[in-house]
Amino acid sequence: ANPTEGRYDPQRTFAQNVNLTDPILSRFDILCVLRDESDPVQDERLADHVVCSHVRSHPDADARDKSVKPKLAQKVDHVEPIDQELLKYYIVYARQHVFPKLNDIDKEKIASFYSDLRAEAFRSGGQAMTARHVDSLVRLAEANARLELRQHVLPRDTDTAIGVMLESFIQSQKHQVAEELRKRFSRYVIKAAPQTDMILAVIERMFRDKLERLGASRAAGGA
Repeated sequence: ANPTEGRYDPQRTFAQNVNLTDPILSRFDILCVLRDESDPVQDERLADHVVCSHVRSHPDADARDKSVKPKLAQKVDHVEPIDQELLKYYIVYARQHVFPKLNDIDKEKIASFYSDLRAEAFRSGGQAMTARHVDSLVRLAEANARLELRQHVLPRDTDTAIGVMLESFIQSQKHQVAEELRKRFSRYVIKAAPQTDMILAVIERMFRDKLERLGASRAAGGA
């Protein structure tokens, strides 16, 4: 769904931005907010990728042109990309042959998380939490196990499902309460996120804060 004002307003809730009712939104397992934000690093990567793509696809491109890669791809050349046909067969196999069982699922953790998040939804006015979201948690945990071709749901699958749903809920909030919610529900995020992902997220946030301070100081100096 596109924002009603043409651009997503972080000072409004997700429902206010897309003008959809709670009964409709509750039918989605997760909500993902894609914002067009200014990020010098990501913008440079995107521009580099687009230019290289045009160079490779030009009708008169020679062997050298067709081997052009973005700077990021050059740095991670040791990583072998997954062939698309192989990935397609992998997904088909997982769907047809892997049906994870819920023997070891932590019912108390899911019930506690749902209760806390539902209470917060009523308090803050964000995404409405209904009984459907309990089913969503189970489906997400099963999907994570199926992704690894496992026939049993493990505790880490439940943690991942909780982390995904929590991030979905936080993104549906107004900007001023989002960070507060991250701190309040940090016990769930810490369990769900791998340590490397957490470190990268912290570094990225520090980098963005530094850029913002640098931009503010330059603006003040120019004034």
